[in-house]
Amino acid sequence: MPGTETSPTIVFAALCPFLPYHLSAPDRVAWAASSAFMIVLTAGNLVFFTPRFLRAQRGGVLARRLAIDVLVYLSPFVLLVCPVLNALGVGLRQSAGGFLIGLYLMLLISASVDFVFLLSVFAGPRRGGDP
Repeated sequence: MPGTETSPTIVFAALCPFLPYHLSAPDRVAWAASSAFMIVLTAGNLVFFTPRFLRAQRGGVLARRLAIDVLVYLSPFVLLVCPVLNALGVGLRQSAGGFLIGLYLMLLISASVDFVFLLSVFAGPRRGGDP
């Protein structure tokens, strides 16, 4: 899930808690709804951008390395699990802390996946041209 395309997702997810707050929803409901919204946005990004990534790997544009594959396939799992746990109230109670942990993980993983994609493009197979 490339980070450049997830930037609007991060902005929308960060602004989401304001809507339930202005509708006078209880804190638990506001943070659970915000986490659920983050889940929907993350899942939408995965559905939209994962096929592009897989096509690039099959086409040879992105290198297939175990370290890169582990990060790319593990990060969406982490991004989906953290908000699900907060929305359900598992581990932490439904609070701002659980939501912010998920949001910070989204920022961190977004930047690191961009860096990994940059490395994988440079590490990819050369196709003719200069050595």
